[in-house]
Formats: sequence, C-alpha cells, structure tokens
Amino acid sequence: MYHRLMRYSCLLFVALCTLISVNAQTENDIDTLRLWVNELHPNPYARISEAELDSAFLVSRTKLTDTTSSLNNWELSKEFGNLLNLLEDSHTLLNVKDLGDKTADSLGVFKLRLKYFNGGLYVFKDPLNIIAPGTEIKSIGGIDILEVFASSLAISPIEGDSYTSKVRVAEMLTGMCVLNEIGKPLKEVEITDVKGNTYNYPIKEKEDKKKVKGVVEWVWPEEGENDIVKLKISSFSEGKELKYYKDLNKGFKKLNKEDYDKLVIDLRGNLGGSAYRMEYLLNCLTRDSISVPSAVVVKQCKESKENLNQVYKGFVKWIIDKWGDDNEDMMELKNMALMEVGEMDTIYYSPSNHNLKNVFDGEACLLIDGLSASASVSFAAKFRELDMGEIIGESPMGPRTGTFANPITRRLPESNISVTISSAEFVLDSTFNRLNTPIAPDRWIQWSPEEMNLDKDPYEVAVEDWINFPEVSSSYEFKTRESALLFKELETVYSADREYSDKLRFEIFNYTVECDDKLDQISSGIQLIEKSNETEEEVYSKVVAKLDEKKTIIALRNSSILIKLPAGLRPTFEELTMPGRPSVLHFGIHNRADCNVCKK
Repeated sequence: MYHRLMRYSCLLFVALCTLISVNAQTENDIDTLRLWVNELHPNPYARISEAELDSAFLVSRTKLTDTTSSLNNWELSKEFGNLLNLLEDSHTLLNVKDLGDKTADSLGVFKLRLKYFNGGLYVFKDPLNIIAPGTEIKSIGGIDILEVFASSLAISPIEGDSYTSKVRVAEMLTGMCVLNEIGKPLKEVEITDVKGNTYNYPIKEKEDKKKVKGVVEWVWPEEGENDIVKLKISSFSEGKELKYYKDLNKGFKKLNKEDYDKLVIDLRGNLGGSAYRMEYLLNCLTRDSISVPSAVVVKQCKESKENLNQVYKGFVKWIIDKWGDDNEDMMELKNMALMEVGEMDTIYYSPSNHNLKNVFDGEACLLIDGLSASASVSFAAKFRELDMGEIIGESPMGPRTGTFANPITRRLPESNISVTISSAEFVLDSTFNRLNTPIAPDRWIQWSPEEMNLDKDPYEVAVEDWINFPEVSSSYEFKTRESALLFKELETVYSADREYSDKLRFEIFNYTVECDDKLDQISSGIQLIEKSNETEEEVYSKVVAKLDEKKTIIALRNSSILIKLPAGLRPTFEELTMPGRPSVLHFGIHNRADCNVCKK
C-alpha cells in the first residue's frame, strides 16, 4: 500500500512539474511574442493602443497558463494568431504556410475547397470529384462546419477593416483547420451536407509542390468573340523574374501591334510580392511618371541588417561609395546598410517612368477579390487614383493609402510556432494619411451556389456588362448623394444575382440618372428660394412644395424600378427603399465597417 501511494505521489509530482514547465514555456513564448512586436514592427499601435495590446496579451497569458487548461500547439497557434491579428496588419500573423506544411506532414492534406456565402459554407472546388460544387456543408468529422470556420477566422489576417479578405483567407485555411481540429491522422473523414447526405472524403498525403514556371497568362479572343484581351497575373512573387518581364513585354507588344483596345487585368487570388513587378505592370498602362510607393517606412532588425551586409560589401560597396551619390537606389541601399538595429528611416521615392515602348492606351478593367493583397492592393489603389478604368469584384486586403510590408519570420523558442511580423510600411499617400477602409470596387461580384455548381465565373457577366454598357457604373458622377448611394447599394445587394445585369441593369441605371437630374433641379430650386427676399412664410410654403415634389419623384423612380425587377429581386429592393429602414443593411459581402454581420 505504501509503495503504491509513493508511486502515485511520484507520478503526481512529475505531472505537476510537467504542467509547471509547460506553463513556464507558454509564458516565455507570450512574452517573447510581445517583445518581438515592439522590436520589429515600425508602427504597432497604428490601429490599436499600447494599453489595449498589453491588456490582450495579459488576458491571453492568464488564460493559457491556467493549470486547468490542456495545451497543445494547435490551441497555442490559434491564440497567437488572434493576438497578432489585433494589430490589423495583413503581414503580421501566424505563419500559416509553415503551419500548413507541418499539418500536411503529420495529418495529411484535405483537398476540398469551401466558400462562405450568406452564413453558410459551400463546396467551391472538389479536385477529387466526390461532392458537387455548390453543396452546402453541415459538418466535417462530426464537427460543425461553422466551428471549424471560426478557427480559420481566428488565424486569418486582416488589414484595417478588410473583413471580406479575412473571410476569403479563412476559406483557404479551412481544410488545414479541419485536420487540426480532429487532431489525429485519418485515411478519410465523414462529411455531412445540410440535406443529411454523407460522404467519405479521403485525406491525401503531402505532395511535392510543383515549381511555378510562369505567373503571366494572356488570353486572346478567338474569331467571332468580343475583341477583348485578358491578362491574368496570379502572383507578384512566384515564378522566374526574367520570365515575368518577358511574358509581359511580349503580350503588350502583341496588344498594340494587333490594335486591341480593351484589356481585362485579373489580379484575383494574387497575394502580392515584388513592388517592382507591380510597378512595371502599371508602367505598361500609363505614360505618366508615377511613384509607387510614395515612401517606405523601414525599421532595421538583425535579419535585415545581416541581409544588407551580404550585399553592401566588397566590389558593390566600392562602386556605391565611389559613384552612388547621384543614384537614388544606390543611396537607399547604402543608408539602409548603415542603419543600426532598431533604427527607423523613411525612404522617399520620386515619380519615374520606365518609358516602355509598348504602353497600352485603350480601355482597361481590373478584377480583384478578397485574396488580392499587398502589392495587388497597391496596384488597385494606383489604378483607381489614375482613373485607369472600372474595378470589378470585392474589396482587396487593404486601403488605398497602403499596407504594412516586409514581414520578418521568426520561431517562438518554446513551442517552435512560426510567426511573421512586419518591419516596414508601404506608404501610397504622400500626406502619410492612413485609412482603415479597404478599396471598394465599382461593382461588387460574388459567387452564388448555383454558379459554383455550374463552374460559371460570375465575373465574366460583369465584364460583358462593362463592354456593352460602359457608362453604367457606381463611379458615375451623380449630381445628388441620394442617387449615388442608391445605385451603389443596388450594385452591392445584387452582387450574387445575375438577373441584375445586362439590359435590366442598364435600364435601372437610366431611371436613376433621370431622377438624379430632377432631384438636382429641386435642390437648386430650394437654394434659390432660401436666398430670395420673400417672407419667411412664403419661403417655407415653397420649400415644402419642393420637398413634396421630391418625394413624388423618388416614389415614381422606385415604383418604376420595382416593376422592372424580377419577382425574386423585389423584396430586397423594397427593404432597401422602405421608410425608416436601418442605417446599415447586410446584404451579401459588402464589407461595411459598421455592419455587425460583417464583423462576425
């Protein structure tokens, strides 16, 4: 009995020591992460106060070191991801690529790709052809799909208020999160859809990643099609550098030689990369001198110092020191190399032009989505600023004023969890103004379950509308705010309804423009009345009459639009235009910072 008691006591002591050790290790990782944020980030308190961040880390420290908690690397990863997301910086996050590689090595690969739509998760792509695209999923491996998606959202990054992007990245992470939530290797997992159908879905082994040869894809029109050329750039970082420029130059040369006058640039899914590649593409579209970025705020760290010291030495150092005074790039490299760890500097860029031979002078259209990030955000911002054409799709991951950049990768000492933290800020606004609201497209587009099922790209319909009705756009300069807001909301609330397109959309736009002219005339009339020398009673009487006239015009416009709309679209329009409607309505994906549905 005594020996048994001693054995249990020893086991209890070992378990307690292990728990204390684990808690001490967790505390060390949390403290290290907090230290790294201050050490590396050029402006960690741009979107959260220091006190708020300290409080969040303290709460996390207390929660994770609670002796009743059961800790594992997956739970720690979610917690660290949540903490870093508080900075609202798309380059400061849990290293999801590293986590994905580890998951693939130990648990396998879940290939089913899902898409979030109106509160549910639907099959978007199934490379194994087991579940039909457009099928709404209820659970995977016995776990409610929304619980899994909550884990994906926890580690998905955000830049400012880019809620749409956070959702889109979370979709990409859901497969990895499923396997980590289950937590053990399986050959297959049971999936249940909302109708009760079940599927045994195989978990595949990790495959060697194929090398990306090229990221530039030109699609030329065939005979009988619209003379529209499509340029798809999947990444500004992958593929060989020289091939990128060669493929771009070759395509733009053909574009001009054969006199094509319409170009669609597709940056959907382009997570960013080289600023030089992005800027070169912009120079293919304008003869103006441009500066992208206006400036870069950099913070020196030991990693960047070591990298720069490998470049600024020997013959290169001699060349720069002797002849680099008049070269902006050389002086930038020298100044950066001489900076001490922890120092910060702001590098300003002068407008320049590559003076390319084959610059496209026709009409351009840009396609973006929530996965368009970093350099793609910078491209979209300059595309909008220079009024290069229509932007179709979703808000990308960041505002028009720029994003943080140059992430430094480090591993936490105890858990070995990898994180990335920004060491620079890409400034697009010369006034150094920083916005939170992401760039809004001129026309919102999102996939419906029916389009997923048919594998019918809804962006194609929007491009056809752009070709056939180029004047129809929310970027149209309406004379009154009321008209501009109405048409912009229509473009948003019907973003997943393809019935709202073609001639119907054109007619509704015309109704709105016609009414806009009349509303503007009434507003001008009221201003004249208010400035007149008439008595107060006469002014009041005439203004009331004008306001009644305004109500009549708006009611006539709304009834005309309602009659034109198909029956299925009418309830949404009625809710949109009803008296006393909420100030913020949630329809589809619209990324409103003040919409609680979006935030969830």
